[in-house]
Amino acid sequence: MKKLLQPVIGKWYWFLFGAAVLGEAAVFLFFGENSYIAVHDNLDLFMGHFMAMKHSGTFFAHDAVVPILGGITRDYLSSEFSLYNILYYLLPPFAAYLCGYFLKILIAVFSVYVLAKDIYDTGVRPSDGSLPAGQNAAAGKGRAAGQSAASQDRTAGQSAAPGGENAWEKYRPIAVACGLIYGLLPLFPAYGIAFSSIPLVIFLLRRIYRGEAFRRGRKPKTADGGWPEPSGRTEEKKTRGWLSSLLLLFFYPLLSYFSYFGIFILGYLLLAILILWVRDGLQGRNAERRTGGSEKAASAADRNAGSEEIVSAAGGNAGERKRGIFRFLSLRLLAAFIVLSLGYIVFEYRLFGEMLFSSVETMRGSMAEDNFTAGQIAKTIWEVFSQAIFHAQPSHTRFLLPLCLLFFLFRAACFLRQGQPKRLLTDSFCLVLYFIVGNCLIYGFYYWGGLRELFEALIPPLEGFQFNRTVFFNPFLWYAALFLLVKYLYDRRKKWLGNALLLISLAVVVMTPAVYNDFYYTLYYHAYRLVKGVEVENLNYREFFSEKLFDEIKEDIGYDGEYSIAYGMHPAVLSYNGISTLDGYLGFYPQEYKEKFG
Repeated sequence: MKKLLQPVIGKWYWFLFGAAVLGEAAVFLFFGENSYIAVHDNLDLFMGHFMAMKHSGTFFAHDAVVPILGGITRDYLSSEFSLYNILYYLLPPFAAYLCGYFLKILIAVFSVYVLAKDIYDTGVRPSDGSLPAGQNAAAGKGRAAGQSAASQDRTAGQSAAPGGENAWEKYRPIAVACGLIYGLLPLFPAYGIAFSSIPLVIFLLRRIYRGEAFRRGRKPKTADGGWPEPSGRTEEKKTRGWLSSLLLLFFYPLLSYFSYFGIFILGYLLLAILILWVRDGLQGRNAERRTGGSEKAASAADRNAGSEEIVSAAGGNAGERKRGIFRFLSLRLLAAFIVLSLGYIVFEYRLFGEMLFSSVETMRGSMAEDNFTAGQIAKTIWEVFSQAIFHAQPSHTRFLLPLCLLFFLFRAACFLRQGQPKRLLTDSFCLVLYFIVGNCLIYGFYYWGGLRELFEALIPPLEGFQFNRTVFFNPFLWYAALFLLVKYLYDRRKKWLGNALLLISLAVVVMTPAVYNDFYYTLYYHAYRLVKGVEVENLNYREFFSEKLFDEIKEDIGYDGEYSIAYGMHPAVLSYNGISTLDGYLGFYPQEYKEKFG
């Protein structure tokens, strides 16, 4: 019996993944359109837009009018070149919603899986045994985070892969479990795929930075633990490889959305280019001082700059040396920045066209924002740190937040006791928490009127833009912190405790009554109705849109496309049922119409 159960126990995380996905699918398929789906900024917003475009045949149209808000240009609505939006063009609306829901989960698991594998897979199996475990793990970490991070994690690495075990084999359960939890988070449904694909873009950028293909082949290590020098053919494949990653990066905006994620991804990427440039420049200069421009400086430039010319410059070519620290600039990451920018422009051409080339004044310029006092800003920062916002809800307040704070205090005490306080500035877990706090600070200071006015003065096309949406990256960061915390327990041979924390975190996410937790509310309201024997006040999906009722109404009045006003209901209900509206819910339309309507 033990032998029969061994495969199940060894792959418990995949069974957990299957059980969670199939369990949720069974619930939604059983209840169908009687499921309780979040209304706010969901059914009352995008569902109406998608169906209005579908009914009017304007999904892919140009110079077309969509019959909402008295007739607006198609360019004011979201792009047709978005995976989530395409689902509504191809499928019935409820089926499209469920497909988007489960794609979010699958993409999250895949994205976290490939990112974790890229970081921790050293390419060594227990049978290889060519290196001590500590060197294997340190090599993997070095490729992931650079020389400074590798030195800090060398001690942990020695326990991470006992007996020559590849670290990735050990951490795979954490990656799958954390990816599943991240995918199940009750996030803004229309941008759920954009949330879940954040680890994927990090993975692609790491590959581009190192000049590696999407799938790295296994190569044997040399006796001293290094990778063998590539042949000309291998070097050619390597070049083609990172270019293929660059091509995939161009198509990444299919999964993302510029206003909520893209502009910040590009901003973080630009910041990373500058930080790596400074770091690699300092390392290269120090190496040159010690060796007079020997192989070490050349290899550093090769790894980080992405250009054979830069390699020769670091190797001592006097003519190229005049380029100074520019030879340590990562040309590959610079290319990635350009390609990703072009991708967003191409796939969201309607947004950029209206933002940059339209002369129509929109209501974004007249939107009023609160100007908080210092006390209100401090309170807002704490609230978004401890409770988050419902659009980007990590469901962390009751369990993950106190767990991470306790672990941070524990790490800080360990570093101080070891006489290594500087590790508080380089430890991976600490850096993730600092990143979360930084996003919360940006969110709070957005409500400082002076800072907001300065931002709009510096970048006029982004007037009215909410630059505090950096907080949308915090759900991923919270579960990156959970990954690192559980990894620490795995390294200390406390897998049982780490697995228990993962299971508790999963249960907390599933059972937290957050705004967009459709699974929870579907079960809760149907159970309430069954146990209490009374109807609930909330409407399920079928009741909210009432298709049969509106079909009867349109037939009775002989409806023929006339514009109407929604009274006592959301305008999206009318749009969903093919009725043109003078009102609507949209955050971007002409100011002139707003004034006329008012």
